[in-house]
Amino acid sequence: MKKNKMNYLMGILLLLSLIFGLSVENQVSAANNSSVVIDGKLQEYPHSPVIKNGATFIPFREAFELLGAKVTWNGKDKTLTAKKGNTYIWAQLGNGNIVTERSNGHRIGKNYSARPQTINGVTMVPVKVFEQLGATVSWNAQNKTIEIKSATSTFKGFIGLGTSAEEQKSDEVYKQIEELSTVWANALKTRDGKPRYKMMSEKAKEKFKQEQINRSGENWNYIIGDSSPWVVDFDIAINGMTANITYVTQTSEYAYYNTKETLTFIRENGKLIVDDYQINFENQAVDSKVINN
Repeated sequence: MKKNKMNYLMGILLLLSLIFGLSVENQVSAANNSSVVIDGKLQEYPHSPVIKNGATFIPFREAFELLGAKVTWNGKDKTLTAKKGNTYIWAQLGNGNIVTERSNGHRIGKNYSARPQTINGVTMVPVKVFEQLGATVSWNAQNKTIEIKSATSTFKGFIGLGTSAEEQKSDEVYKQIEELSTVWANALKTRDGKPRYKMMSEKAKEKFKQEQINRSGENWNYIIGDSSPWVVDFDIAINGMTANITYVTQTSEYAYYNTKETLTFIRENGKLIVDDYQINFENQAVDSKVINN
């Protein structure tokens, strides 16, 4: 009787393992059967995208070489670099911080919980990396398709597509705001407010002057920011005529903080200028592990 009961339990366990095993197998199969489409063009990689722990990964080398980028591997520090034109993408195995950088000095570092890793012998990165290049990434469940669409001319230029006259005009404004915002952010790194002052409207200049008087008295000298914490990096997000700058600051004790600032631009006499600037939050503590990983 005991033997029959034991055989019955073992049979149940075997059945459950088969059911769950098939379920997992089907999930992996569904992930491997998905495809990547960039602006309507199917991207055919030798190795399929993989879904792991809820994140979608694509093969780094295959994805960027297909777009015409030159990809190099550094075995010493386990890093992959893709370069096309004036744009670089840098990823390191096990490091969630993926960096994109352009020759104008604009640098974006984004930390992903899904870190670059080797899957089935291939170095894979989260597909969301395309967002750093100026694209939107979405999932079409019906077609099992990862859809990547250009959001800026920067990305269109990267993938080799042209833009319409209207898009060019819009993207020229975007580029100008991006360049001005980069100058604005770098001014805080050097603690020199003069570059900022030059791009301000009269209203913004009056605000700046009052801040300087409150800080240094009537003999103010354009010094901005603090000696500690100081700016080590920044990220710029642009929405229309508004730019949000998130600064990463650091102290000598290797404590890290975030400060977020919003710039509002207007066009005056055919020129883009900063009409207002506001600090949204200042010196919010950041886990150093997020910075250093």
